[in-house]
Amino acid sequence: MKKVKVISLICLSLLFCISCKNNKENTRNMPGSDKDKHGCIASAGYTWSEVKKDCIRIFESGVKLSNNSNYACYAVFSNDSSQVELFIPEMESHPILRKNGQVWKDKKYELLKNASDKFELKENNKLIYNE
Repeated sequence: MKKVKVISLICLSLLFCISCKNNKENTRNMPGSDKDKHGCIASAGYTWSEVKKDCIRIFESGVKLSNNSNYACYAVFSNDSSQVELFIPEMESHPILRKNGQVWKDKKYELLKNASDKFELKENNKLIYNE
């Protein structure tokens, strides 16, 4: 009888240890636990915006620009519209363009409004995305 109690106690202890370990592993993989260095939760659609200084959903905060393929780029404007941050799918970094008159640009990209009052994004003077 004493052996049965000892074996039962050992089994229960093992089960408890395994249960605790599984809980820790599950917590790491739970939705919403994938915060980046800014605290943005990618699984919820949030990404860091330098011009907004906040976690945003680009599809809610940005202007959608398309091209001939199935890709879309988003332009996110600073609160005072002096800067625009480009979220281009082929790129890891997000270029920031500064306003110069009615155009936002850097050395490579230029964002402007066309005659129809729609945005166009050019790379080295070649149209790559438009609204």
